[in-house]
Amino acid sequence: MYETNNLYSKSCCDYAQTNVRPLKPDEHFESIAPQIEVFVMVELDFWSPTSEQFASSNRYIIVLTNYLTKCVIAKAVPRNTVQITTEFTVETSLTTTELGPNLGSVVSSCSTVTQASTECSPSYLMFGRKIRLAFDSACPIVPIQKASDYLHHLDRYCRITLQVARVNIIQQQQLTKRR
Repeated sequence: MYETNNLYSKSCCDYAQTNVRPLKPDEHFESIAPQIEVFVMVELDFWSPTSEQFASSNRYIIVLTNYLTKCVIAKAVPRNTVQITTEFTVETSLTTTELGPNLGSVVSSCSTVTQASTECSPSYLMFGRKIRLAFDSACPIVPIQKASDYLHHLDRYCRITLQVARVNIIQQQQLTKRR
């Protein structure tokens, strides 16, 4: 009886048009290739209009954040238009100046120096913590007085490194379980 009803319902034109059985695709989905370019980690955004106008009637703040170097560049602008955004992008990131190879260190020092007006650095305002630079050491430097102490410090370093690796693995596993 079930087979007869099933054949009858499949022969009906209305049923065949509206009730198509979903089928899973046989192939696997293709994974997305990771980004390998440096400037993929750059974000450009406007802060919403401020309640107070600045001296030159600038109401918006355009912020360029490089997540790779943790560099933040901000500028007050009067409007949030495409033309102003393009000019800001060309001025800050695309134009080469006479500083040449020293430009990165100059920008880094400007992002990390404490400003007199706010008493904190621009990167602290953006991230809410002291910036970690590439040349900062992850562990404190331990002076070795004698050559025989080298093995002791090497063992200590290996234990600390393994402990940090275990903690990171556990955190990543917990994050994966939540997803």
